Amino acid sequence: MVIIKKRYSLSKKIKLIVKNNIFYPITQNQVDRIDKLISLEQSRGYSVSLSSYDWRICLIEKQIHPKLTITLLLPDLVIEPEYSIPKNSFYTKYKHEYFSKHGLYGNDCDWFFSFNPRRYNLDLKAVKNAAIVEKIKITKSCKKTPTRTTFLSETSFINYIDYSYRSRNIHSATWNYKFKSHLVSMADYFQLEYVVNTVRAKAIFRSISEAASEAEKVPNLTHGQSIEYFYHKLQEIDPLPDIDSFKTLWKNSVFINKLSGIYFAKGDIENYINCKKIELNELLKIHSNKPKNITESVLLSSLHSHITKGTSVFRNRNINDRKFENLIFGKSVAIVGSASTAQPQGAEIDNFDIVSRMNFPVDNSENVLYLGKRTDVIYKSTSIIRNVDNNQSSQNSGIFYNYLSIIPLLNNENNARTIQELGNNLLTMPHSAPRSLIDLITFSPRKIKVFNCTLYANINKASTYDEKYREKISNLNIKNLSFTQQGKLISNFSHDFCLNFLLMKCMYLGNLYEADDKLKEVLEMSLESYINNLVEG
Repeated sequence: MVIIKKRYSLSKKIKLIVKNNIFYPITQNQVDRIDKLISLEQSRGYSVSLSSYDWRICLIEKQIHPKLTITLLLPDLVIEPEYSIPKNSFYTKYKHEYFSKHGLYGNDCDWFFSFNPRRYNLDLKAVKNAAIVEKIKITKSCKKTPTRTTFLSETSFINYIDYSYRSRNIHSATWNYKFKSHLVSMADYFQLEYVVNTVRAKAIFRSISEAASEAEKVPNLTHGQSIEYFYHKLQEIDPLPDIDSFKTLWKNSVFINKLSGIYFAKGDIENYINCKKIELNELLKIHSNKPKNITESVLLSSLHSHITKGTSVFRNRNINDRKFENLIFGKSVAIVGSASTAQPQGAEIDNFDIVSRMNFPVDNSENVLYLGKRTDVIYKSTSIIRNVDNNQSSQNSGIFYNYLSIIPLLNNENNARTIQELGNNLLTMPHSAPRSLIDLITFSPRKIKVFNCTLYANINKASTYDEKYREKISNLNIKNLSFTQQGKLISNFSHDFCLNFLLMKCMYLGNLYEADDKLKEVLEMSLESYINNLVEG
């Protein structure tokens, strides 16, 4: 880390510019160095301000020195690295980290390297509000500075306040993955304050934003528990808002998405689906004057076009993408999910050229009858691998690992990559199944068939093979797979059931993959029947 001092002697002011490698955790020593220098200059009678490219430093120093004027520096980058090679000095500084295995952050990395707030409909006031700084400055370059060469362990964080504190003690993941989520979420709320224009809408919006803010501040909650807390707070909103009273805001997809969360939390299926139709009407550019009347077939057709257009521009980003293409191109691929099943499909699964699984390989011979025994590819959820022994992957060196978000800094895989994802944002995070399918389609396999994936629908009545899998997930505190009548939708609050069902159904009807009998049964449901199945069980 380098700290540059710009002293303005006539006005007794000094600016500290902190330059560190943003791909590494912040250390206590770095924070102490900054604090010592701030205190020293203040003791000399100088008014101190601070500038940094690292949002973590901004947050940490703002908490330590609330009166300190802080500027978050943003490089002025507008290119997409997977399509063209950046030439600026900021990119040059991090070129090695970007292309190396440990530094490959997929779309999250691209998001920063191509960062332009206006491209994401974020005004700079919103960015400033989210980063808790006084100023935002777009810069033309970021000169090369010395970097450390050791990687340190990452763990999950409790909430954003605690996250910044843990950054000081070398306990958090690197900066970008969580900052993207935090910045976009907080900026959404900030910008909506200017477009919500009725008394009732303002009251509803205030309740939602207060619930989100409160959820972040509750101590000792995991990220998932914070989301669950948020939805329980939404359940307290009363009376239930009338969606028709917000017609002037129907073109604001972000507001409608926030509003749908209330119906989602309260189990109001009709209004939840109406909200999703209104939201997708804008995001997919359907342009219906009566979005509540949009048919399921129109939604499916629009999503299919969205996927086809999005995947057509995918290009190999690095050597690991090329290696994965060589593995998948022209092959038959079985995707094996983690849903319960009593169907003995193991032999059929093992007969595919490539067997891809979600999160875990088969670890029990009793499961072979149902799951098969081969594993060539694993799609890993970051939320799960944070809690798994770091040495797990080293025991499966022949497997190709695809991460759904970021590759952890400590990993032993010979072959690891982040998945290809659609570029534009549908506002909610798809499940692993549609994300994996979209990624695989990119590499032109001859055939894909999905097994043991029921999109959480309650269609499995028999005792099944997967008790050990359920126990493994439960021990990781990821999700409760045994649903209860109350709060069915909240059981998987971090995903959008409506969008996931439509994504899976449109790809199935478009002949992009085949489905086993149980998944076929789910996909034959209407959207309303599927959502009601989740709630009523």
